[in-house]
Amino acid sequence: MTSDNDSSAVAELVERGMAKHGGEIHTGYFDFHGVLTRTLTNSEMVDRAVTGFLRAFPGEEAEKPDIEFHLFTVDKLDDSLGEIPAKAALLYDWGMVKIYHQGPLRYLEVDTRARVVADVEKRTAVGFAEKELLQSDWLVSNLFFYPL
Repeated sequence: MTSDNDSSAVAELVERGMAKHGGEIHTGYFDFHGVLTRTLTNSEMVDRAVTGFLRAFPGEEAEKPDIEFHLFTVDKLDDSLGEIPAKAALLYDWGMVKIYHQGPLRYLEVDTRARVVADVEKRTAVGFAEKELLQSDWLVSNLFFYPL
């Protein structure tokens, strides 16, 4: 991966997620009062949870959304999937959920089984979560989307 503060780190993680977890990708489009958002996931269950959580904000397909969010489910999370740099500063600590930042990047860690890296300047995020962690729609929406 690129340096810890390099915002292309998110793009590299998206490529890694697509390559490692290729196959069918579920895509959702949402419109938050004019902010077009696209979600992509390799999990039908995650897609259903996100669509249910964001159902009040239906959107149409957009070639270039304002915000893009990728969430890949994995069997086991490893350090190559969004490791938090040692120099990242802690923003919030809610016990099981922690948020860090370094430069334009934000890091969300859920226990030791899920991570999200977001680039606030490029308005894109990528997350990896162990399938076993995501056992309910509530966990998907509240552990990933609500804190971010």
